[in-house]
Amino acid sequence: MCQLVALDINGRTINVASLKVAYIKNIIDNISRCELIDKVVLFGSSLEERCTEDSDIDLAIFGSRSKSKMFGSKSYKEYIKSITSYSGIQDYDILYFDSTKNYDHSIMKDINNGAVLFERVG
Repeated sequence: MCQLVALDINGRTINVASLKVAYIKNIIDNISRCELIDKVVLFGSSLEERCTEDSDIDLAIFGSRSKSKMFGSKSYKEYIKSITSYSGIQDYDILYFDSTKNYDHSIMKDINNGAVLFERVG
């Protein structure tokens, strides 16, 4: 179990697990590596007191490319590497969604209740 702490993201405050703050800041700090990403949403235990050191970090990434085109892009690969190589001991569950499509997966409820870490304007 851990405490939730306030994290300021571009003038908005979200509460995140204290154990995950450095990792979440790294996710935000490196977003500029990929201009193809429209939105990044943090969801799951990283937003709850039930988070432990062993908890993974759940991310939903939205972009306007198909999954195969996004996964093949150099900038997306560099962004994912910058996240997953940070500190080397954190596990991630990273889901990608084409932002031009509508999804009715059950996981979308969790994602919609998550915290937006980044959203491209315009």
